[in-house]
Amino acid sequence: MGAKTEKAVRSLKITQEIYPIVKNFYMESWEAKKQNKLVCWAGVGDPRELFWAMDLVPVYPENFSATCGAKQISAPACAFAEAAGYSRDTCSYFRNTYGYMVNRDNLPEPPGGGMAHPDLLILAVNSCHTRPKWWRIMERHYNVPTFIFEAPTIPWDMRRDKIDSHYLEFVVTQMKDMVAFIEKHTGKKLDIKKLKEAVFWGDRASALIDEIYELRKAKPCPLGAEDMVTALFPIIVLRGAKVAADFYEKMLLEVKERVAKGEGVLPNEKHRLFIDNIPPWYTKGLYNYFHKYNAISVAESYTTNFCWQTRMDPERPFESLAMSTIANWLNISYMEKGETLLKTARDYQIHGAIFLVNKSCKVYTGSNTYLANLLRRELGIPTLVLEADQTDPRDYADAQVKLRIDAFMEMLA
Repeated sequence: MGAKTEKAVRSLKITQEIYPIVKNFYMESWEAKKQNKLVCWAGVGDPRELFWAMDLVPVYPENFSATCGAKQISAPACAFAEAAGYSRDTCSYFRNTYGYMVNRDNLPEPPGGGMAHPDLLILAVNSCHTRPKWWRIMERHYNVPTFIFEAPTIPWDMRRDKIDSHYLEFVVTQMKDMVAFIEKHTGKKLDIKKLKEAVFWGDRASALIDEIYELRKAKPCPLGAEDMVTALFPIIVLRGAKVAADFYEKMLLEVKERVAKGEGVLPNEKHRLFIDNIPPWYTKGLYNYFHKYNAISVAESYTTNFCWQTRMDPERPFESLAMSTIANWLNISYMEKGETLLKTARDYQIHGAIFLVNKSCKVYTGSNTYLANLLRRELGIPTLVLEADQTDPRDYADAQVKLRIDAFMEMLA
């Protein structure tokens, strides 16, 4: 089925600066190769600060696939993976990456020339157990050293702000093994001073995002999902670098000014929405579609997915990185997800919630029914379930999705 896809119309000036940052990020990985630096393909939840401290150049296949989706060039890459024998039911992030790996010359040009070929592969495994298979496939294809470690799932009787010490010790031990792995292959020792500095800047960027998110409680809301999901690029791939903190300093200033002026995305805001799951990157304009009903997404699970709330202490860098690696949205129990969502619904005065059934991410989608039922039962908040894959636009039915939104918004009104 063909898909009509739309790019987002954003409200903030700062988010117009994202594409040059994206382009430069990938161009710099190619430049690093010319300088004989080692490039590492890593998972988006991995401890980026350790990479910066060890002069390792990281790029992230998951984020790259999201970028290809946002540039609306992911469909042919996914098709190449399927032609190589991989099921269309597998993760579209994987299929996009694999299609790029095996047929890059026959694909549209990605931002910055795409990902420079890896010298190392590193992955912290959370609840998504597709990724270890994915990394092993990349290992076989590129024949490069690979290090995979585990970030355990937080059980129902534990909370991410109070993780038992033996969980942290388990991850810290593996991180130190990872450091030894990197030292072996780079010939460089960990610079603990650089690590502490990277943790400082990573925490600073995270704290700034928390402040920005708090300002979204204002009425009218100063920024919606169409800006927020785009603005995550620096924190996801550049956390630990000063450039990310500088970006969010500027973003916070712009959002504060909008709140002070009483300036919102919608001058006649009526409905405040919560949206769950990874964005459909190829049609981020879908967020703007709600605006015709004077409705806006004021909070999303994805934009808090990597736990910016978890403060990091530069004087305890390994423990801090272990905490942030474990404590993301995918790793917490349904019980804690429910508690978090109910608090968010109250704090942000949510009127309705949208849950995306994401064909690619069963782990993320698995809690949809539980959370939707919880919102309706506890707070009487209406919910809508939509189908939209994160990267592959070929099964997306734009007209059907919008018809369902129309009916939901009429009911909400």
